[in-house]
Amino acid sequence: MIFLYCDDKKTAVSIDQFLQKKYKLKGFNKKDSLFLELKNNPPKLLILDHDFAGLDIYKEISQLDPNLPIILISSSRDISLAVRVTKLGAADFIAKPLDKNKFLSSVKGVLRGKGELSFLKGISNINWLQGSSVLCSSLLQEIEGAIDSFLDVLVLGEVGVDKRAIGELISQNSPVKGVFKVFNLASYGRDEEESFFWTTLRGMLLLSGQEKKEIKINTLYLKGFEQLNPHFRESLLQFLINRRRNVEFDRSIRIIMEVTHSINELNDFTTISIPSARFRREDLPVIVASYISQFSTKFTKPIKGIGTDLIPFFAFYDFPGNFKELEEILAAAVLRCRGEYLCLSDLPLTIKMLKSVKSNQLLAKNNFNLIGIRQEFEKTFFKFVLDNCNNDISQAARFLDIPKSVFEDRLSLLGLNP
Repeated sequence: MIFLYCDDKKTAVSIDQFLQKKYKLKGFNKKDSLFLELKNNPPKLLILDHDFAGLDIYKEISQLDPNLPIILISSSRDISLAVRVTKLGAADFIAKPLDKNKFLSSVKGVLRGKGELSFLKGISNINWLQGSSVLCSSLLQEIEGAIDSFLDVLVLGEVGVDKRAIGELISQNSPVKGVFKVFNLASYGRDEEESFFWTTLRGMLLLSGQEKKEIKINTLYLKGFEQLNPHFRESLLQFLINRRRNVEFDRSIRIIMEVTHSINELNDFTTISIPSARFRREDLPVIVASYISQFSTKFTKPIKGIGTDLIPFFAFYDFPGNFKELEEILAAAVLRCRGEYLCLSDLPLTIKMLKSVKSNQLLAKNNFNLIGIRQEFEKTFFKFVLDNCNNDISQAARFLDIPKSVFEDRLSLLGLNP
């Protein structure tokens, strides 16, 4: 929620149009009403018209809620006023008449600083896009830049990253209204299907064809590019390079193509590079909480959060399957969980996963002793097996397929006493 305190109808209408209803705006022109709402339902941001309110009201609001970011707008061009309000702690000072790009940049910057990344419609539905790290903020800026540019887009990310979600987000927030259409290139992989492919693709993009449709396409999403044979890929690249120069094609349709490697030939495309899960550790607590909330509701489980024994796992596991693997792990864990907090034994772990975590922990401590690494891994793995066998040594030994006496000796050597 954004509050606006202003009596200038023209300015209020402009601000409402700038925000394009992507964020709820509530306007006030009476001080008592404003202060009542500030106390009961504080917003994420307050836009204050200095021409109407002056600095006295700004100071009163700052005393009421010192953490509330305030952007002041004014018809004054007085530099000393801008300096003064900045020193008083204002988030920004913008001169009227408002420039749309400058205003939106300021609003987005303030909201991002508050950890508020829901300026884009639909972003709250993408669990792995939650967070406030530098990488997450940069990714959001790339998405917003792509939307505003009207350029075609390459969505670059590793396997296990839901690149299509970015395409749908761009389509949903595009100024050009229409539907999101997925075109699976891999379905036309055989040579005899190539002619049908070109007929289908051209039909989607032809201006005359779009005019006849009741529901217009605003985004054409291409997937499976890297599964095509080299000749087919090269032909498609040339088509994409030249298609906006063809007056027969509807230029308002944005093409978005997902890839795992960059394509230098597509200079007219803007690229959105999605950081992999292993580079987003700073955001993992928020991402994990978002997934847990989703699956708790889906599976009717009263999960409140994660136990402390899970923190090392999330801190040191590299998630080679990316956010898809994280999603699958948490879905299974929520289903298996019998308490209010997820614990390590709830996760569908494998020996390979545990080995990766323990190796990363030891490497982080600059401990390169291979014997130590093996013992630490063995200790962690045996403890995990015992936990899942309710500390029944006989059952654990059978699971590991080793004699019980050998297992007991090894537990004693590792300092494990179930």
